[in-house]
This record gives sequence, C-alpha cells and structure tokens, in this order.
Amino acid sequence: MDIDYHDLACEGRLAQDFDQWDLKNPDGWSVAHEAARTGHLPPDFIHWEIRDLDGWTVAHEAAMLGSLPPDFTRWDLADFDGYTVAHTAAEHGHLPPDFPHMDWADSDGLTVGEVYSKKVNRLPTGTEPAQKPKDSKRTMVYDFSKVRPPKNPIDPEEVATLRRILRKYPCDIEDDRIRLHPELKVTPEERLILRKYLMAKGYHAAKDAVAELDAMKDALPHE
Repeated sequence: MDIDYHDLACEGRLAQDFDQWDLKNPDGWSVAHEAARTGHLPPDFIHWEIRDLDGWTVAHEAAMLGSLPPDFTRWDLADFDGYTVAHTAAEHGHLPPDFPHMDWADSDGLTVGEVYSKKVNRLPTGTEPAQKPKDSKRTMVYDFSKVRPPKNPIDPEEVATLRRILRKYPCDIEDDRIRLHPELKVTPEERLILRKYLMAKGYHAAKDAVAELDAMKDALPHE
C-alpha cells in the first residue's frame, strides 16, 4: 500500500529523518505545506521556498499561522502576485517588531505597511510605499486558512481566482459585515466563485455582500 505522506505530515507522524518535503499532490500542495498548516514542521526545517501552484510558499503558510522561527530572514519570498511572506505575516498579526521593509509592494502596489496598518489601525511612522498603488485600496482581512488545504471543496483554481479578486478589489469589514469594494468588476464565473466563498463565511457576515452580488447578476452577460 502506498504511503500517504500528506496524512502523516498532518498527524505529525513523519519520521525524524524524513527529507521528501517537496512531494506534492495533484494540487501542488507539498508535504511541507501540510506540515506547516498543522504545526508539524521540524525545528531545523530550511526549505521555505517550496511553492504550490499559486506560488504560495511553505513560509507563507507558516507566517499565516505565526509559526516561523525567530531567526527567519526570508521575508521577501513572494507568491506569483508578488505578495510576500512579510505581507502575510502583517495580515495575520505576526510581523516582527520594527520590521524594516514596510515599503515592499505586491504586483498591485499594496505595501506591507498598508496591510499592517489595517491590522492595527495605524501606519508605522516613517514608512512610505516603495511604489504608489494604482488606486486607493481598502484591505479585507481575508483568511484562506479554511480554503487552502486541498481537501476543501473549493478547488485550487477557485482559490487562485479568489486571491486575485480580493487583491484587486479588497473588501471592508464594518460592524462584522463584509462590504464589497465599490468598484468591484467580475465576470459571471468570478461572481459565482466569490459568492461561494462569501456564503461559506456565514449568513450574518456575508448576507449584504451576497445580496450585492446577486443584484449584479442581471448586469453580467451570459450568466
């Protein structure tokens, strides 16, 4: 019987000398990603650059969960949208104190400092964007921890689409309600994917945003 190393990683039962961290399932999700997601990476792990199909590295996954080692230095590892490990750590409240590269920007011009300021409701003093964003953006604190694992019913292509939509058209959360970006533009297929994600966030939080998406349906061609 074939050994499922992803399951072993999930359960923390990999051998101490295991070294096949780059083994991937058809979705591009590596054994290392799964170990990081479940908190079972070894203390001496060094292969932070392993990527999934979206360029999401093992370091991104660990940064999201706040489990990077204290001496971690590879904050500039980026996914295919230019979103760095530093962006991810800032988004989830795990950026080190006095982080010096708040001006790093992703492909949409969103800086680490902007992500950080949304998290703590203030911009660190003395930080300016390395490149000016294309337009004013509001950052939704969106959490892919529940959609990223490959066993989730949202498939990897949909996850990639969601990330692209939310980076380009970030939403707000006001009074525990998700508010769509006022300039949101999506295709009929993208609308359905975004609606599916919002519905998974819960009725109370998403009902207004879902209603907005439903109202867009008639204006979209061929849906």
